[in-house]
Amino acid sequence: MSISPFLKHRLKQVMRMLRINLRPIRPARRTMGDFTKFLAERGFRPATVIDVGVADGTLELYSPFPAAKLLLVEPMREFGPAITAILKRHGGRAFEVAAGAETGELAIAFNDGVAAAHNAAFTGEVEAGRQTRMIPVRRLDDLVVEAAMPGPYLLKVDVEGFECEVLKGASKVLEDADVVSWRPPSTGSTAAARSSTR
Repeated sequence: MSISPFLKHRLKQVMRMLRINLRPIRPARRTMGDFTKFLAERGFRPATVIDVGVADGTLELYSPFPAAKLLLVEPMREFGPAITAILKRHGGRAFEVAAGAETGELAIAFNDGVAAAHNAAFTGEVEAGRQTRMIPVRRLDDLVVEAAMPGPYLLKVDVEGFECEVLKGASKVLEDADVVSWRPPSTGSTAAARSSTR
């Protein structure tokens, strides 16, 4: 039995007014762990998990996909011990560079200490009270080829407002990325989208 689309629309309006919901309410996926668990439960199996802006690691990104290779990109050498531990456990390849639109160098500003390195920011100027360091920049497309990392990809980018530059250097990666996750700097919350290219 089919129902008129107009009648269906009207019934939906009435049910909304009465606060009746005939569909089960799904819990919000507010954390990276919730999101990756949701993907794994639905059969998503990336061949490679790419973490740009690794810092101490994103274990909730790696654990649901134990068969995936890891490609870790982090310019701050202070996080080297954490990255070494991650690779011992999960395997993969790490690059001590920033991902960007073009190969080159970039100044990064930071405070002393590992904790302060979490807030490192790309800058064209020396900021008062902060140190700067020149770091190498590589295109993500080139890193994937060099490391021989196959798709499909799960790509996570958290680089303090430099996300658009990372994506400009990742056009080939994005063609084979099933999922892209990023952290908008203004909100601090995780946003994720199914790639429209697949």
